[in-house]
Amino acid sequence: MFPPVKEKGGVLKLDVADATLQGNHNFKRTTGDWKVIQHWYHPKDYLEWTAQPRQAGVYTVRMNYALPKEMNGQPIGGEVEMIVSGGESKRFVVVPTSGWGDFKTITFDTITLPSTACTITIRPVKILQALFSLRFVELVPAK
Repeated sequence: MFPPVKEKGGVLKLDVADATLQGNHNFKRTTGDWKVIQHWYHPKDYLEWTAQPRQAGVYTVRMNYALPKEMNGQPIGGEVEMIVSGGESKRFVVVPTSGWGDFKTITFDTITLPSTACTITIRPVKILQALFSLRFVELVPAK
């Protein structure tokens, strides 16, 4: 387990390099410049971070990922759930970017965080062939 991710400038940045990989481990974390999660095909594979928000409140969820519209002529992507231990959970549908190498930061809904250390989990709810290549998640205080 990695040390808790702390806010920097009010933002909690959950890098995949700091995540604990859980499940069947069919997916993999790359190294080098990319540092992303790839080959996310299995619904029992998920990511966990220990986070230490500076204050309780509502945060906007932003994910940096790449996802083509289709693979082998079939749609890909799906839906993920973000779960805050002892708190809220939200589901998000991942929308395609232009391709596997086109990483974009997509803004989703908000989620409420406590002011104490918590575990933040991202797990698949629905996978269409492959989920996405995830680089990081940012939790930004909502205005």
